[in-house]
Amino acid sequence: MEFNLEKFTQSIQTFKVKKMKEMKDESGLVNVMRHILDHDSINNINFSNFTLDDVEEAYRLMEDIDFGPIEDDEGPLFLNPSSPYLIYHQVDTAVFQLSISKDKHFPIEDEEDFFI
Repeated sequence: MEFNLEKFTQSIQTFKVKKMKEMKDESGLVNVMRHILDHDSINNINFSNFTLDDVEEAYRLMEDIDFGPIEDDEGPLFLNPSSPYLIYHQVDTAVFQLSISKDKHFPIEDEEDFFI
């Protein structure tokens, strides 16, 4: 049987992996959001972990969230599921729930060494 290189090249093109666009480093923004959501004391904040631009971006994202008082007759509150604050809160809650789960496959020996 003869190997057809041209046919092989054409059929493998369907499986070609497209180059992923480079992801922006948002660790500074996440650090700012963590400090805001955790209500960290100023003494517990390492200011070298983020920049002023990160703080301004976190503030801008916070302005997009409706923090106004909700009356009973106004109906349900809908939050944007793509909000970075909501995503951070959901991930943080999931990690916390896993850490306190009674059905851990690998129990933690020293709970004091476990930081989220």
